[in-house]
Amino acid sequence: MSDQTASLDEEIETLDRKLGQLKREFEQYFLGSRPREPVLLKAEVYKKVAFLSQQPIQNTALRFRFSSLCSRYQSMRRQWEEILRKIEAGTYERHQFKAQLHEKQRGVKPASPAAGARTVHRAARGRGLGRSAPADGGATAGATRGSRSNEARASAASWTSPQQSSHEKKCSSNASASDSPRRPPM
Repeated sequence: MSDQTASLDEEIETLDRKLGQLKREFEQYFLGSRPREPVLLKAEVYKKVAFLSQQPIQNTALRFRFSSLCSRYQSMRRQWEEILRKIEAGTYERHQFKAQLHEKQRGVKPASPAAGARTVHRAARGRGLGRSAPADGGATAGATRGSRSNEARASAASWTSPQQSSHEKKCSSNASASDSPRRPPM
């Protein structure tokens, strides 16, 4: 085994250990026994994956092992990000369960899931607009469900992102090229 292969083997072994540690720390964070998410270890693992991705791995077994570690890391990262989004939205099942238990212990009637949580879930699936009806059936300030003020419409219409403007530039340059007379269909 060459020195380069031995060092890559050590690096991949280190990555495997850190990935396992990161998984355990995230599980502790989600269970509530850890106060903050493991940001430093997460950054270390990310840097290690990025570094090893740039290295040419000649040994097929090491390349396979690294590739499977990368796949495992990406899968766990997607899962962690989804759980973090749920926590921020207030729809994480474990936290809702704990809140209901605490409410029962205090003698407070458990509240039904918030309307906002349901609309966030619908919006995430792409079925809803992310707006919920007001609690009084839409009678607040003469607004109907889903209506926006003229100011909101104007600001939404006038806002353009850098990506949109570059896309518009591409489209306008393509439009000028296609403005030439076309041949009639046969």
